[in-house]
Amino acid sequence: MHRATPSIRSAARVSLRPGAARPISISASWRSQQQQQQQQQQQQTETPRSEPEDTRAILRDVGLLALAFGGAFGLSVALLSSGHAGPSTRQLRSDRYVSLKLLDARRTCSPSSTEGDGQHVYLSIEGPSSVGQPRLSSAELLHQGDGAREGEDLRILSVYLKEPSLQIERAYTPLYAEALTSGSARSPIELLIKRYPDGELGRYAHRLSAHDTVEVRGPEVTWQGKRSEIDELILIVGGTGITPAYQLITTLLGRPRHGGAPARADAPPKIKLLYAAPRPSSLLLLPELAQLQRSHPDMLDVRLFVDEAERGRRTAGGGLLSLFTRARASAMTEHGMEAQIGQVARADVEAALSRGQASRQDGRRQLLVCGPDGLVAAIAGPKAHDGRSQGSLGGILGQLQGISREKVWKL
Repeated sequence: MHRATPSIRSAARVSLRPGAARPISISASWRSQQQQQQQQQQQQTETPRSEPEDTRAILRDVGLLALAFGGAFGLSVALLSSGHAGPSTRQLRSDRYVSLKLLDARRTCSPSSTEGDGQHVYLSIEGPSSVGQPRLSSAELLHQGDGAREGEDLRILSVYLKEPSLQIERAYTPLYAEALTSGSARSPIELLIKRYPDGELGRYAHRLSAHDTVEVRGPEVTWQGKRSEIDELILIVGGTGITPAYQLITTLLGRPRHGGAPARADAPPKIKLLYAAPRPSSLLLLPELAQLQRSHPDMLDVRLFVDEAERGRRTAGGGLLSLFTRARASAMTEHGMEAQIGQVARADVEAALSRGQASRQDGRRQLLVCGPDGLVAAIAGPKAHDGRSQGSLGGILGQLQGISREKVWKL
């Protein structure tokens, strides 16, 4: 800063007040001007020094706000991905993820078997300490099961599994609903997951091993209905679409290893299962389904369909299939159950609809269709473009008389 100098005019100014003894000296005026200049310089130099202090104060306030915001954000992240710290942190909720320990992980098509096609993995996840209120997967479920008394409604429940590195999730249906029921003992969450070439979650699931930690949230209701209004359930499924059907079957009939005792004292609806897969080795849960059908022959009817047979499999007549007899075989047996070679056709659906006491009471029959998009579209028409809404009724069921859209649900 340059040094200020007093002006000549102000330095030569004298006092001409009447009665003054002598004029004010120039040196006194100069000292006065110097003092004024020093005061001005001090004010000028002090004013800029206050700006950094104000800036620092602002930055300090912003830092405190950022720290507070960061703490709140960190807390929310901690809530969304809470670790395995004890029973209090193992509450399963639909709006946030919880870390649960993996009890078992092996490649198989059934929890009770070591057989598999290499494309499916069985996961057993520790049960949560408590379960929050399930949410509906679709607004169309609001009126399904309306007015049902507690314990009277039937539900299919699913959970979401998260791939932690990519932060993506996918819904899977546990084999048994009891782990997701708030009033039940904490059973493990058991999943069967297929690995698809373009499926990140499937590849992630196949990399897991026992004692790993997985992120889970749920439960979510994918279907519900009133038990008292259903006399017959017709389940048409393909591939891993068997898992929602199996959960519903075991909710009604109980676990196979429990002797097949029904879960309730009252008579459950009769169940007809049409289950399709590309090949016999891809059929899931066959030992369990065979045990359930043996225990409940009047309640459960299982029909299997495979696109093609495989060498070493037995035909319905008891012979072994070879590479040269695959094309000539029309049926085979799997765990004592007959498997038809071919896709589910209209005649098969009509046969399922015509059997049973509910054939003349279509209002008390519920049809559930679950599987790959191609199977769902062929049986009941495609779902809506959003992938969640039901869409119109089409396919084989849309061509049959007496089948209303309200009685068909696409999973």
